[in-house]
Amino acid sequence: MEIKNFLHPGSIAVIGASRDPKKIGNQLLDNIISGGYEGKIYPINLKEEEILGIKAYKNVSEIGENVSLAVIVIPSSLVPGEVENCAKNNIKNFVIITAGFSEVGKEGEELEHKLESVAKKYGLNILGPNCLGFINSSIRLNATFAETDLKEGSIAVFSQSGAIGSAVLDWFLGREFGISIFASLGNKTILDECDFLEYLINDEKSSCAVLYLEEINNGKRFMDVVSRLTAKKPVVLLKSGKTSEGKRAAMSHTGSLAGEYETILAGARRANAIVVDTIEELFLFMKFFKRNLSVDDSRIALVSNAGGPLVITTDYASQKGLKFHDFDDALKGELTEILPEVRTINNPLDILGDADADRYRRAIDKIISNRSFQSLLILLTPQTSTQIMETVNIILEAGKKYPDKLITTCFIGGRSLEEAKAMLDRSASVINFDFPNQAVKCLSRYVRYLNNRNNPPYTYFRDDTPVYKGVQEDYLVGLSLLQKF
Repeated sequence: MEIKNFLHPGSIAVIGASRDPKKIGNQLLDNIISGGYEGKIYPINLKEEEILGIKAYKNVSEIGENVSLAVIVIPSSLVPGEVENCAKNNIKNFVIITAGFSEVGKEGEELEHKLESVAKKYGLNILGPNCLGFINSSIRLNATFAETDLKEGSIAVFSQSGAIGSAVLDWFLGREFGISIFASLGNKTILDECDFLEYLINDEKSSCAVLYLEEINNGKRFMDVVSRLTAKKPVVLLKSGKTSEGKRAAMSHTGSLAGEYETILAGARRANAIVVDTIEELFLFMKFFKRNLSVDDSRIALVSNAGGPLVITTDYASQKGLKFHDFDDALKGELTEILPEVRTINNPLDILGDADADRYRRAIDKIISNRSFQSLLILLTPQTSTQIMETVNIILEAGKKYPDKLITTCFIGGRSLEEAKAMLDRSASVINFDFPNQAVKCLSRYVRYLNNRNNPPYTYFRDDTPVYKGVQEDYLVGLSLLQKF
């Protein structure tokens, strides 16, 4: 469905708005107002004359102007009738926060079927029900009841779990980077992840998509949309329902039928999605993609002041298929000249335990300015000669000076590194990880994504839909999997 108007409403009616700060109808209205949304806002409440300083209306029919979006926070039994009333008043877009539908049993299922019938009758866009809402930072719109600072960024996040969604929004607070679009999908009665992913294909403000899903309703469409989107930008997917117990939990949570886990993930991987297994990995990739990465090359350099972590990182990288390419003769000569303290010039580069901030600066500047390398991983452990904060400032300056390069860091240690790691975590120009394996995991998955995108042995499942496959056997397996969806 076309959702551009849904995501960019010119006016909003909040049906169920309240003066009680403890109620979601108040919290949501306050978020819309305080976020800086510049469109018209219409609180709807049967009893109140004004709410939060804005004139209130008893019914949308009293407004007398076109309303672009209705956000509904009223009892579930009243929702289908209210949606139809709004549709008769020419409202086409809805966010239904209210729970109590298919996730609660037969009575809720019947309500959701009524809601779906109304939506199809009038051709409506509906997000939810049983959802947190959505955010579009480009228009300063927070149509959720979660706290966020609306810092504009390039990460689009879609979650079928409102709780995971609110955790994501909380994680972004206080950082120098943010989201482009966020949507809590809820029960997905009408709009689902495919509708939002389709929109992202031509959305210049979003550089990647991060998803948590409990079920996928239309496997063929999902693979179609994801394969077209990953040709332009990465998609990170965490899919729950791996076990029978998890599937039952999903059913009681959002009324979802989780589907065959391996079947779904096989399809997602063939569409070149980055599939993760844990919430931790989902958050790691949000950290990794906090910048709009322009890197399109897999060559990575590694600099460290500690031999042990350098060796361990190299081993783990090799196991994950990530290679640190040798420096060419010209770069080796330049590094030898500016690093007389270092006897062996190789990639990975050990600048030794007595490296101060200036030695880090010399190594970083020379490597990151070289055209042969678009990515640099920097390790640091606190030793007697280590100038921690000075080194952090050097790294941050390099990140700003070379925005087209990917700089990742890993400061390994505890108390003495807390301030440094906090600065790096807040930064929008450098990506910091707590441990080298986290950095390598993200880098290796990203390199694999780049290789698939840049050298795609595509097979067309439909006339216009390229889906990645490795060998002819994979094509046959993938086709049989698609038929199961």
